[in-house]
Amino acid sequence: LAISALVLAFSQPYIPSETNNASGNEYKVCIYIDNSYSTQTDSRYGKISELAKKKALETAEVYPENTQFLFLTNEFDQKHLHYVSKEQLKEFILETEISPTVRNIKSVIEKSKNFFSENTEENNQYITYIISDFQKTSSNLEDLDKDSLMNVVFIPIEAANRNNMYIDSV
Repeated sequence: LAISALVLAFSQPYIPSETNNASGNEYKVCIYIDNSYSTQTDSRYGKISELAKKKALETAEVYPENTQFLFLTNEFDQKHLHYVSKEQLKEFILETEISPTVRNIKSVIEKSKNFFSENTEENNQYITYIISDFQKTSSNLEDLDKDSLMNVVFIPIEAANRNNMYIDSV
């Protein structure tokens, strides 16, 4: 009996508590795709808008099935302003079309931050992914507020040719 007690003590058995269930530590993920006209340009691997969709789908695949997603585009469409499952997120991503609306990065971060603060729960990890071509007019990163509680990941997609229009010959 003494030897069994020693073996049991040194094996450090794990007994899960009732409050620590499988959904106890969930992820809340916001994925933003810049769908402005500037994303119609070509990158080295195809159109920026299509590459952004691909990156968003790859990002979603990293997370487990119980992850709740918030999907944002430049329109801040009402149908997107709630948590969705991974399957519904994939549908939203594939339905994304080019829009004339332009949002700056600061407003996107504020929108996700406000949504997360309104829907706060314990034991959740919040993260925002911003997939964009990061045009200078809409993404002044120096203006962003420093917030240690907000996890933001920037995924840049560069255009292949950055030349402006000019007169070649007259």
